[in-house]
Amino acid sequence: MAKTLTELTASAHEMLTGLEANTAEVSKRGATAEFTKSGKTLLASVEAMEAERETMKAALKAKTAALYIAIAQLKTWNSEASRAVKRTYRDQQEKWVEFGINVKAKGKAKGKAKGKAKK
Repeated sequence: MAKTLTELTASAHEMLTGLEANTAEVSKRGATAEFTKSGKTLLASVEAMEAERETMKAALKAKTAALYIAIAQLKTWNSEASRAVKRTYRDQQEKWVEFGINVKAKGKAKGKAKGKAKK
């Protein structure tokens, strides 16, 4: 089963501690000082990237919150602007189109005949 990043880094720290404590014995099987050094470098790189990723996630969360606030403010502004235009050109609805406001069609079709005779 795959390890989580936290488990993997903890395991790598433990492995490095063990390798450094037993250099003479494990170097005979290929775990040389250079091998241990490359492990330390990899671990440091992964930890640095993970820290950067966490920072970026926090920054993205803050940016997203700021974006939602700005969107809400823009909606409010647009609504207020529409209201001002509609009040200004109340009797000239064809003018609303210049401001991007859709004019609802007048005289909507009414429901079917109301007074059908019941049997």
